[in-house]
Amino acid sequence: MGSTNFFETGAFLKTRPEADYATIQVEFMPLVRYVHNGKLEARAGFNYWIDLSRPHSRGKLQLRSADPLAAPSIVFNHLADPSDVDELVNGVQMVREMARQSALASVNKGELMPGAAIKSRTELAAWVAANVGTSFHPSGTCRMGTADNAVVDSTGRVHGAQGLRVIDASIMPRTVTGNLSACVFMLAEKLADDVRGRTSPGTGPIRL
Repeated sequence: MGSTNFFETGAFLKTRPEADYATIQVEFMPLVRYVHNGKLEARAGFNYWIDLSRPHSRGKLQLRSADPLAAPSIVFNHLADPSDVDELVNGVQMVREMARQSALASVNKGELMPGAAIKSRTELAAWVAANVGTSFHPSGTCRMGTADNAVVDSTGRVHGAQGLRVIDASIMPRTVTGNLSACVFMLAEKLADDVRGRTSPGTGPIRL
């Protein structure tokens, strides 16, 4: 009960007023962590973690062999779409504005990364490209649908195969704005009913 997952607060924010969804997710950590000699270390400070809500870049997952236990080839292909770079640069600029607020003046002793010398959008884009990483929420490699690039139908059955279903984040046809957990729970509950031959609850109000 007295533990922490590092992220003490968070927010879904629009970096552009015309956007119709929260373009970034920001988490706040009351420490600075980094890898030193292969070990994760922490130091005094605070850190903003910026996640791109709906990246346009697309990666790929391929089988290496017919061995089902062999690790696949996973290529994230981060920032292949220039709009993703622009959105993350917007996010860095927004977070910098947060950090400049008077409420943090007593604890803000200067920016560590990217650093005060990095100012232009071109410089920020280069920093983003050098530091981008995964938040371990990939999805959509076995997307649901009827299009030629779809892998499963609405019940998770693999097109053209018998007795094979996929029920996890890979069948999501589009990237969602937030973390995947709730969506995966919903998929599992919904499609488990179909596997078991049960009728799923309706969409109307539940009467207790």
